[in-house]
Amino acid sequence: MSDYLIELGIILRNVRKLRGFTIQQLADKIQKSKSTLSKYERGEIAIDILTISEISQVLKISIDELLPKFSNMSSQHCQPSVAKVPSFFKNNTCFYSYYYDGRNKNIICSTLLIKKARDDNSNRVHMYMNIKDINYPQACENTYYGLMTHHDIITRFDFINRDTSIEKATIAILSPFVENDERWGLWSGISTRPVMPASIKMLFTKTPQKIDNDLKKKLIITQEDYKLLKLYNMFTVF
Repeated sequence: MSDYLIELGIILRNVRKLRGFTIQQLADKIQKSKSTLSKYERGEIAIDILTISEISQVLKISIDELLPKFSNMSSQHCQPSVAKVPSFFKNNTCFYSYYYDGRNKNIICSTLLIKKARDDNSNRVHMYMNIKDINYPQACENTYYGLMTHHDIITRFDFINRDTSIEKATIAILSPFVENDERWGLWSGISTRPVMPASIKMLFTKTPQKIDNDLKKKLIITQEDYKLLKLYNMFTVF
């Protein structure tokens, strides 16, 4: 049994459950037997490209996102071709972000995957928001596609929601050249439940963080944040 097929099967199972399909329902959609789909999810048999394409359409996920990514794959093609990559983004293609959602009193964890570099010195980026398992971020509440560009003092992300084109978001991370394993950023876009414009204070890290009260205290808007908001009449993070 191939490790690659096992990984593919786990991703398939997680996304299927997130989309609310039973094995039988998805099997009917792609005109396969329940037994065959079960073997796909257990990594016991290979999935042909046409079936992968059909599954991606039903589950509303790109083929690229269904395919496993292994750490031994070269990441040199993912790094931007600029002469100097900010310290925070050097030698890494996977980052994590956290914010506190006061509506449901939960810490929301997301994963950013840096993809192939482009000729204009930007990188394609996928952001998986509100993930349940950091090992399989494709099974998430919202998926964003976008570009990452580095500037003198700010790294900028421009995203569009894969499933809701009305939602376009930007993230700005200040001072990415500072040697640090975490940086603060500001997410600006459209929130849901209810739909409204929103700006969110986000923590970005190179490694997964423990979801606990200490992290919650860092993410909640502080008195200093309120003081700056009153001073500038705008919400900002440093």
